[in-house]
Amino acid sequence: MAVPKVAPAERTPVIDQSKTSILHPNIHRKPPPIVASGKGSYLILEDGRRIFEACAGPAVACLGHGNTEVTQAVVEQMQSVSYCFALNQSNRPAEELAKAVIETTNGKLAKGTIMSSGSEAVEAAMKLAVKYFAELGVPNRAGFIARAGAFHGTTLGSLALSGKVAFRKPFEPLLKSDMVSFVSMPNMYRGMLDGETTEEYVERLARELDAEFELRGPNNVCAFIAETVSGSALGCHTAPPGYFKAIKAVCDKHSALLILDEVFCGIGRTGTYHAWQQEDVIPDIQTVAKGVAGGYAPVAMMLVHQRVVDAIDGGSGVWNHGHTFSSHPVACAAQRTYPFKSIKQISQTNSQI
Repeated sequence: MAVPKVAPAERTPVIDQSKTSILHPNIHRKPPPIVASGKGSYLILEDGRRIFEACAGPAVACLGHGNTEVTQAVVEQMQSVSYCFALNQSNRPAEELAKAVIETTNGKLAKGTIMSSGSEAVEAAMKLAVKYFAELGVPNRAGFIARAGAFHGTTLGSLALSGKVAFRKPFEPLLKSDMVSFVSMPNMYRGMLDGETTEEYVERLARELDAEFELRGPNNVCAFIAETVSGSALGCHTAPPGYFKAIKAVCDKHSALLILDEVFCGIGRTGTYHAWQQEDVIPDIQTVAKGVAGGYAPVAMMLVHQRVVDAIDGGSGVWNHGHTFSSHPVACAAQRTYPFKSIKQISQTNSQI
């Protein structure tokens, strides 16, 4: 396929970025270059250089830059209504986006909430897991089991679930150490013993998780969380076949919830709309983000199983969580056409394969 030609931006004087007012991630380095525009898979810097953005940022800009259909949807929504507070009102773009994504679960998940980032979605999932058991009359069941080396976000709750030392270490005093414990990350390259079969490896990982539940006390743990496909923590490494079925069985044994973090790998990136559909291991709570938003607006979602909804419905009836920009109509308008397109594209690709 021919590489599209993108006219270079007119060269402009480079701004003295040493005077930037932004607190960039590393202030010992030269501030990053400024992007002037984008087209397709290319970014154009202010100095005229073009960058082929092969990784779509942190796996975000999957629609490419300059999608006219998306930008037109944003303009139309801003002309209609630019904001309403989700605590008091809903809006059509949010309703349509949630419906589109929930329908892709084929009836396996029931409801969704819309926020602005993957970290926020993981925070919401944590709170909902605790809320679930509180509604069932077990308010002290608030601990979590996660995987060593995992990455779930940079807010305090999501960071507490992350085993990535470089991100955790500076903030350890803020992380409640007894709330979360860790088990091994599945890694067929470095985690298997000599002579161990895949089935034996999966059984060993499941036994480790079961032992951790017993050590913590099952009535103290509300959920186990895992990335269905590991992202930055393990370089897109997939779990061995049968792994998620095995850990779901352990969670069910201890009546704990299974949270699958698909912020990185969800929304069609594994050939099915949701990565868990590969083995039909249905989560109680799921998070998605990067593939929903496509980079045009900050959009993430938490998807919820009906039994979790039923627990709230049979109790207080209140899900007391939200943010100022939850279900933002303009952000949702930017994305609401994409799920339908993605479903069609995934079906066509699978047929071709």
